[in-house]
Amino acid sequence: MRVESTSLNPSPTSVRLTKVALLGTISLGLIVLFSGCAPRGAADPTVRPIAYDPAVIDAEITFNEKRVARDPSGAIGWALLSGAYLQRAKESDSLEYAMLAEEAARRSLKIRTRANATAALKLSHALVEQHRFLDSLDALELALKLSPNDEQILRTRCDLLLELGRYDDAKRQFAMLKEPLTDPGGLALSARFEELGGRHEQALAMYQKAAQLSRHNASMTAQEAAWFLVKYGNALLTANRASDAKQSFDEALQLYAKSYKALLGLGRANCVLGNIDAAIKNLVDCLAVADSLDARSLLVSLYDLNADSAHSQEQIKLAIASQSLSTPDVQIAIESGKLVSTIKGGKPLSVVDVMHSDGPGVLPHIHAPLPAKDGPGVKQSHTHNRQFAMFLADHKLNIETAVHLAEEDFRSRQDVLAFDTVGWSYLNAGLVPEAQIFLEKAASFGTDDARINFHLGKVYSVMGDERAMQQLQRATSGLLLPEQIQEIANLSASQGDGDDAKKQISYAYRSWSKAYVANDIPGMLALLAPEYVLKTLSKVFDLAGYTAILRSRRDPNIKILDSNTIILALSYVQNKATIHALERIDQAQTLAGKTTAVVHIHEYEDVWVKAAGGWKLTSTTTLVERTLRSPNDSASPPQIRQLLQSSARVSTTLYTR
Repeated sequence: MRVESTSLNPSPTSVRLTKVALLGTISLGLIVLFSGCAPRGAADPTVRPIAYDPAVIDAEITFNEKRVARDPSGAIGWALLSGAYLQRAKESDSLEYAMLAEEAARRSLKIRTRANATAALKLSHALVEQHRFLDSLDALELALKLSPNDEQILRTRCDLLLELGRYDDAKRQFAMLKEPLTDPGGLALSARFEELGGRHEQALAMYQKAAQLSRHNASMTAQEAAWFLVKYGNALLTANRASDAKQSFDEALQLYAKSYKALLGLGRANCVLGNIDAAIKNLVDCLAVADSLDARSLLVSLYDLNADSAHSQEQIKLAIASQSLSTPDVQIAIESGKLVSTIKGGKPLSVVDVMHSDGPGVLPHIHAPLPAKDGPGVKQSHTHNRQFAMFLADHKLNIETAVHLAEEDFRSRQDVLAFDTVGWSYLNAGLVPEAQIFLEKAASFGTDDARINFHLGKVYSVMGDERAMQQLQRATSGLLLPEQIQEIANLSASQGDGDDAKKQISYAYRSWSKAYVANDIPGMLALLAPEYVLKTLSKVFDLAGYTAILRSRRDPNIKILDSNTIILALSYVQNKATIHALERIDQAQTLAGKTTAVVHIHEYEDVWVKAAGGWKLTSTTTLVERTLRSPNDSASPPQIRQLLQSSARVSTTLYTR
């Protein structure tokens, strides 16, 4: 039997980090700590976690790179190098180091799979860092095959199943765990199940206990202890305890000054507390450590709140530039006794393509397939589809791309937030009935998530559903964007103003839609005032000109299936109502014998005046025009098509081929 070389003499620092690397890591929101990292008895207040030293990770990387350069056929060395790369990846949310960690773990497994569960686990962690959850599960299954009774692997599997939305499988795996869940990792895992059931008080108590144990744990690094304090802080934000959350984030930063998640949480807490300048500083500090889309999104909102459009646009451009049209590839080679790594590819998005909601449509080739790799976990490319889709939808940027990315995310995992992301993107695209289906499904999981409550409340609001305010009032949390919190306050304050006008004009819109589908031109003209003016994006028409358009508009290859207009916002003064309206027209278009479903979305500013004969439309100004494929079209993920087709809320005639 060949014995792997261990001839390099490790320093005390290297020995310590090697032990940590073999034990486990915390990545993303997943709890992947060994039970052995936790105290079994009462925490000793005199004990502190292993202090953070930024030079330690550099030393560990250097040591293990030299080790594999000297002994490239040693599986253990590659596994340890993977762990060191992972530490750096987590520190700055670095895709490059996550990919290096993946490559090093694959090298280890290629050399030796037998009795090498550590490398398989490292590979799983590296894939999670890249948001490749399906691939991570494949790697974890290999680790479980190699070490069937490893409690940490079983816990990590619970976490991954939760991330993928396989909640029943996760619950079954959770019930099979044998060790007591009284250590920080076990408590945090238990809290995730409480959050899933909407039991936030119980989850908060578990996170609090986990944070208390982490503060006084000599076998835990400062980075790991800070992670539990961040989880506790986020739970406090969810409970609207921003001052307490701020203390938890501050404590995390005292342990680990480079915790970008603590800086993000601190920014959120200061935002809720009204400390806008402090929040901006926290977020800028966060982005100096890691390129976080969540931090940039909140920063855009805060700059908008301060009427600082220059800095807001700068952050939008940086967020877009951080996304890649193609997946980079990592290669590691040993040259002249030294390890050399290269990263190729990764074309950034064009700012011009994304900046406008009425842009050129879905961007091409986002996250192209991965280069061929050996071993488990090669299904997905690196992707932050969900975060970027939310960023685009929240800030009303290229909604077609937001829809595309949300659907791509849904293709790989159907957890509660996947339904929310698709629904919110659909709503911003004007696909209101489809948005209702997905957001009601997200709410049905029972998580009582503030963002889901807000998104569903917005759907009900634009539909004129009386459940809107009740749903929006449940969306109280420090995790909402400032403009969303303000919108809830504005809607609550204005409830009842112009209600009669809204009801009457909504009826007029329904009459218009019915006449439009039936091509009843007199019925449409009856709702227009003699002085009516239509301003499109390029031309202006008076009533006579618009009448001529109506009389010549029908194309025999286009069938109007449905038309609907909803009121997004209404300003009422005496007998005049100014309305931000959204019109949706569903068509079946036949070209070359093939029929496809198309959705046209228009946003208008309409001005209505109450006359003796009722409300008359005096002017229409076009704000946005979009043409979308139906989300039930063949290009959509099959899970989305099935959900929409099975719903009674979406007309089946819309998708007739």
